[in-house]
Amino acid sequence: MSSKLRHPVRAIREPFGKAGLIVACIAMVLALTGAAFAAAKLNSTQKKEVKNIAKKFAGKDGAQGATGPQGPAGPQGAKGDTGAKGDTGAKGDTGAKGDPGEKGATGATGKTGESVTISPIAANPANANCKNGGSKFSTATQEGFACNGEDGEGGGGGEYPKTLPSGRTMTGYWSVTPGSIHPLEGTVAAVVSFPLPLATEPTAEAVMIDGVADTPEDKEVCPGSTEQPEATSGQLCAYAQPLNEGKGYSYLGAFARTFGAGFIFTETSEAYGSWAIKAP
Repeated sequence: MSSKLRHPVRAIREPFGKAGLIVACIAMVLALTGAAFAAAKLNSTQKKEVKNIAKKFAGKDGAQGATGPQGPAGPQGAKGDTGAKGDTGAKGDTGAKGDPGEKGATGATGKTGESVTISPIAANPANANCKNGGSKFSTATQEGFACNGEDGEGGGGGEYPKTLPSGRTMTGYWSVTPGSIHPLEGTVAAVVSFPLPLATEPTAEAVMIDGVADTPEDKEVCPGSTEQPEATSGQLCAYAQPLNEGKGYSYLGAFARTFGAGFIFTETSEAYGSWAIKAP
């Protein structure tokens, strides 16, 4: 009995049928390549069979291949958000002192001043600049004058008097406190100097007035007051007030010379006042 050899494709197709052959072929390709894709025109059952067959015939994973070359750099990414502000750093050490700078250029030479000539001017009433004389100051471009003043009305006839002229009055102030000059033990004194000396010492005893004279005798020789001191000819008058409220004074006497005077009090006295003397 002779048998016929079947066609190779038919031998594969018959056990599976036409559709089964397609599924088997797809599954074999998946198993050999390790690929995974959706086969066209397969229903869900056929897709499931393809996965099972591919899983059954798929081999084990091979050894990891060598690392391939680095690919080209990708494009630059977008700029990130600004980070939070960091803490302030510690203060650094003081730097070393720098070298001195170069010396600056010398400034321009200033203008030379003009010389001044001083010429004395004699007194001449007809002189429009200095009737009583003086000095003339002149340069190459300008001139000026320093003139003598006119004589005053003093008794010296233009000269400063050496003594207080007769009939003229000098005035001033004085004060005394504990600790002032002690001419005698247990006393203090208010000492004054006359602006001009007297030709002779006062001819009358000094009179101390409490503020203002309150008796006819005192008013006759010392007609003034603390605010407006006055004296009669040859008389030295003193006018007193307590220095502080509640503080008093006790007057003991006075001494007078041609150049000054002193008023003596007990050592606890506190007072101030004025004085006047009229040259005889």
